[in-house]
Amino acid sequence: MSENECVYCGAVDEQEQIYYDVHVRVVTHSDGSQKSVCNICVPDLETVQ
Repeated sequence: MSENECVYCGAVDEQEQIYYDVHVRVVTHSDGSQKSVCNICVPDLETVQ
């Protein structure tokens, strides 16, 4: 019933490589609404120096 939405973390390059975590958790906001978000960001190690 709930939508599985991932929060994208990291840049989308020309190859359309989107980094996001596949382990989804449900976060309850202060207004009582719940949203599924990605738990961990997977960085591009070649970009981070």
